[in-house]
Amino acid sequence: MKMNPDNPSSLSKFLAVPASAFLLVSLLVPGIGQAEEVPETPQPAALEQQTFSSFGRPQASGALTLPPPPLYPSADSRQDLIHNKYLKNGMSSLQVEGGTEAYIAAMTITSAAASQSGVTASLQRWTGSSWVEEGGPMSSSSLSGSSTLSFNKNLIKGYYYRIKSEHWASGGGMRESSTVFSNTLLVSE
Repeated sequence: MKMNPDNPSSLSKFLAVPASAFLLVSLLVPGIGQAEEVPETPQPAALEQQTFSSFGRPQASGALTLPPPPLYPSADSRQDLIHNKYLKNGMSSLQVEGGTEAYIAAMTITSAAASQSGVTASLQRWTGSSWVEEGGPMSSSSLSGSSTLSFNKNLIKGYYYRIKSEHWASGGGMRESSTVFSNTLLVSE
């Protein structure tokens, strides 16, 4: 069919073909073009509702605060370490031993080209709205190779804790550094 833009009859014939096909399909195929009624979801009673943080996680049993937001590892920070000449990795961990005693460890891993390295670690507690440092940071440094640090701290039940560690390595007048956060632990009963 040849369409003439100056002739309105030609345009209506051109649009009539897809419109009639759509109408035919909507009549022959059940459910096309029709709205469905969605059943109403019953709301739980007030006593059945759980306490949820703004991050969508329920408050854990024995916790005095809502959980902290999840901390996702940054792909950029790991990618940056790959290209470092001296600082190759930094790690920290937090383990609860017994009821409220924590074992804290942090380690800086360097290349053989590094002349110095160090690590500073601090214990942090979640208040329900922010992380606060518990006591002063502990530090360790080495004139050759990697640096390690470990210490024990007493914790308060009902709170979330993590380790913030600063790792560095230097050589040839250049210093490389990285900040690492450990896993988050709830000290409960």
